[in-house]
Amino acid sequence: STAAGTLSVTISATNAGGSDSKTLTLTINSMTPLPNVKFLGYYTSKPYEDPLPELLTQTSINLVYVMPGGTTPESQLLAVKASGKKAYIALRWILFDNVHCTDPGISCAFPKGVINEDKDREILFPDAAARWANYVNSSNLKNHVQDIAAFDLTDEPFWNNVSYEDLQAAALIVKRDFPTTPISIVESGAVLEPSRIAVLRVPEIVDWVGFDHYGLLHPASPDPTLDVTFPQTFLQNLAAVKSRLTRPRQRIVLVPDASWTPQHGAQGVSMAAMAGVFQETVDVARGEPRVTALLNFIWDWIDPANPNNPNIGARDLPQAARDAYTAVGNSIVANPPGDRTPP
Repeated sequence: STAAGTLSVTISATNAGGSDSKTLTLTINSMTPLPNVKFLGYYTSKPYEDPLPELLTQTSINLVYVMPGGTTPESQLLAVKASGKKAYIALRWILFDNVHCTDPGISCAFPKGVINEDKDREILFPDAAARWANYVNSSNLKNHVQDIAAFDLTDEPFWNNVSYEDLQAAALIVKRDFPTTPISIVESGAVLEPSRIAVLRVPEIVDWVGFDHYGLLHPASPDPTLDVTFPQTFLQNLAAVKSRLTRPRQRIVLVPDASWTPQHGAQGVSMAAMAGVFQETVDVARGEPRVTALLNFIWDWIDPANPNNPNIGARDLPQAARDAYTAVGNSIVANPPGDRTPP
């Protein structure tokens, strides 16, 4: 099997008299069998980018971040639609407020079972419903229901000390207007550790539940000794998420590690190894029928505050990694969601 996802098999046959022989070579695309995965996209460093030309054939969703103040021009949704993709809309900045607990005059009432009282926390805006309504109206959102893959409520909610009650209230606000559109949350892998997993409470109204876990060399391996810097494996994290699902039709989102940072290097993960890291994550997705989307992190690492930023996104990784991303993306885009049998 190559990074591009092909497998060559040679078959030879000789007749009984030994006078004639024929050889047949088959080339099989090993990336095609992902019938459960309906969507693939990338996180980006910018709040919004029109669908990038280099990703048109290898992504089926485009992330759209609703900006503070609750405005996202309808033109962005139209651009996503024109590219043949669906929007994965991140609502964090209009639904949740980040409270700096150490600021003078600020008092944080942390939810029960909070991960870390030294962290800031996110709370649902008191006027979240009004902010949401303003966004729906200003973006003409209800005319784009068929163009939306899912709404993401907020990033790593329980890691950021969001209460279950606030998360459920946010989901209800959105679901009232879009009852058939999936609602998604993606949690930090750190929350899935045995000492913290009880904090992860998934409202039944949430449709997709995902997690991220960066810096692993062998995400498909059950052997914890292969990634000794982490308390548990990627597969253990997946099992933890499955244990917290609250209804049968909920689906899972995986966030493949598609960038390299100096921390990866410190943990023994080279840039050359990133193709294998991705292939193993895809193998995990292939083996879990509830996985519905892959959200690769991250396409680019652009940090205006740090022009010497050493982090490298998928766009600039070695060719073998880019070939792996392309092969998987192409196979998913070639089989649109409507043509798939639900898991």
